Amino acid sequence: MDLKWTHIDTANLPGISPKMEKLCDLGRIIDPAKRAKFSSDDNPALHIPQDQTTFSFDVEVIPSTLNHIIGPGQYCLKIIVGAANSNPVERTLKINLSGKWYSDEQAMFTNGILISPL
Repeated sequence: MDLKWTHIDTANLPGISPKMEKLCDLGRIIDPAKRAKFSSDDNPALHIPQDQTTFSFDVEVIPSTLNHIIGPGQYCLKIIVGAANSNPVERTLKINLSGKWYSDEQAMFTNGILISPL
């Protein structure tokens, strides 16, 4: 599924100038105590305990299956970025989601979720 570009809430971008940075939103983690308030970030079929985190990919269209949500575990994500004036670039990321919530951002990105290139 297509991810959305940061700040424009769409998967299509008219153009990116060479050597100019443009960010893409990968997804989000919500405090598990508040997860039930966000129906697009909660998939009861996963049976994730209410004290554990999930990761919701920031996809252009939320599927009715809610398969854009993953629970604790290790994952590989293949990303392909293409443009009309460039060949596609493919990268693979490793995502390790512990399921633990940390209100401190530094702790969350150290112990709660780790994303690294493969």
